[in-house]
Amino acid sequence: MWLTSRLRQAERGRQSAELDNRLFKQDFGDKINSLQLEVEALTRQRTQLELELKQEKERKSQNRGTPGKGAQKPELRMDGKHRIQEENVKLKKPLEESHRLLTHPAEEQGQPLLSEKPRVCQLCQEDDCLTKNTCRNCRGTFCNACTTNELPLPSSIKPERVCNLCHEQLIKQYSTSPP
Repeated sequence: MWLTSRLRQAERGRQSAELDNRLFKQDFGDKINSLQLEVEALTRQRTQLELELKQEKERKSQNRGTPGKGAQKPELRMDGKHRIQEENVKLKKPLEESHRLLTHPAEEQGQPLLSEKPRVCQLCQEDDCLTKNTCRNCRGTFCNACTTNELPLPSSIKPERVCNLCHEQLIKQYSTSPP
C-alpha cells in the first residue's frame, strides 16, 4: 500500500515536471519569436535609413554644380547624418544589451575562447580529460564534468549542451525575464 501511494506521488511529480518543462519551452519559444520579430523590424528600419542616406548622397552630388544652394545643403546633410547616426545608436543598444547579458565570464577574465583552440578545460583547467565539449552558448571548450547541463538557447528550442557557468547565468536570466 505504501509503495503504491509513493508510486502515485512520484508519477504526479514527474507529470508536473513535464508540464513545467513544456511551459518553459513554450514561453522560451515565444520569447525567441518576439526577439526575431524585433530583429526583423530593426533590420527593415536600418534598410530604410540606408536608403534615405543613399538618396541624400545622390541629392548632394546632383546639387554640387548649382551655386547658391551649396550653402544650404551641408546643413541638411548634417541633419540627415546626425539623424541616421542617432537611429544607428538606438538600433545597436538592444543588441549590445542582449550581448552584455550573455557575455561569458571566461571572456571577461581573458581566458581563451574556441578560436584559440585551448588544450585544457576553460573552467577547471584540467588537461587530462579525453573529450572536450563546446558550450553552445559561449563557444568555449570544456571537459565532460564542466558541461553536464543542457538548456534551450535563443538559437534553438531543443536543449543544447552548455558549460556550468553559462547554465547558471542563463537560469538567472530566464528566471528574471518577464513572461
